[in-house]
Amino acid sequence: MASVIAWSDRRARLALILAMLCVPSMAVTAPAAIWLGVRAVRGQRLSSGAEPALGFLAVALAAFGVLTINSVLVRTFDQLDPTQAMTGLAWAAALAAAVTFCTALSLRIHPERRAALFTARAGLVGAIVGGAALLVQLLAAID
Repeated sequence: MASVIAWSDRRARLALILAMLCVPSMAVTAPAAIWLGVRAVRGQRLSSGAEPALGFLAVALAAFGVLTINSVLVRTFDQLDPTQAMTGLAWAAALAAAVTFCTALSLRIHPERRAALFTARAGLVGAIVGGAALLVQLLAAID
């Protein structure tokens, strides 16, 4: 029989996963990772005791990812037309909002509701793939 992971454990693990995906997705996952990481650090009810450490790692990795992507964004604005660069930035902001929404939705869904959880995870994966595609498109346009 599968055990249900506590909410605080799920939040900390998801924050760490999103932080690790920060660079490949052009920092689209960074807002959700930072939001979940801070909530994991500040959590009052802990089940295993590892949530603050995982939350801190998530915040640190997300911050490192944002700093890494910063050089790509600076180069993008130097090389491209400002309207193209702003369009790409608007898409990245929309994808970041979608990741945050899907993350909040997937945490609130009970793990046994498979259809709703599958839908939230599919949206999350779609937004991450969209961020990665945006990064590839911007790198191709720069070079």
